[in-house]
Amino acid sequence: KTGDPKDANAEFDHPDTVGIMAESIEAAGHRVVRIGHVSNLIRMLDSLRVDLVFNIAEGNQGRNREAQVPILLEMRGIPTSGSDGLTQALTLDKLMTKKVLISEGIPTPRFFEIHRAEDLLPQDLSFPLIVKPRFEGSSKGLTEKSMVRSPEEIREQAARVIANSDTPADATQENPAEPTTPTERMTRFARTGLSRMRTEWPGADRDALVVLKAEAD
Repeated sequence: KTGDPKDANAEFDHPDTVGIMAESIEAAGHRVVRIGHVSNLIRMLDSLRVDLVFNIAEGNQGRNREAQVPILLEMRGIPTSGSDGLTQALTLDKLMTKKVLISEGIPTPRFFEIHRAEDLLPQDLSFPLIVKPRFEGSSKGLTEKSMVRSPEEIREQAARVIANSDTPADATQENPAEPTTPTERMTRFARTGLSRMRTEWPGADRDALVVLKAEAD
């Protein structure tokens, strides 16, 4: 709508993409029922008779929006492709993702959250940093100005992020020596967690594999 940033709809798939996916599934011998967005799913849920939902929905609003569809389907016992609601919600939230990684002992760049551009900044900053929206995916809010090299640039970019995305800003130290995206770090986390589950809960292999979304990048 008028006034939205240029990447406001970056997460949504074009109707042509949805059509090609439906055609591919039908070509494999399956019947496709198009559901649409999560509001349509709510209306259809009680009468929905499908074997599997192929989920690429983004949800409506809020930091848990990508979890809305898988959670509704989980409540009805309907299998879905992709990650479950917990994983979807966690990986869209960059700060929570990094806190989980840190709790598992996985090397993670230093970071801090900015709610207002005038907030006090840490004194021992190491530049450059990447300043981006906390609750966005598909590289939304990332531009050539996202990498900052001074406290003044941090405040300027944080002000842009907060104004355009209506979320706090995530400022993360850029460290080329370590994996720099949540997806890379979550992949390492998944391998660590899977190994731990095999050790602590023998026979859990079938349910241990976590499919991770790249939207946390």
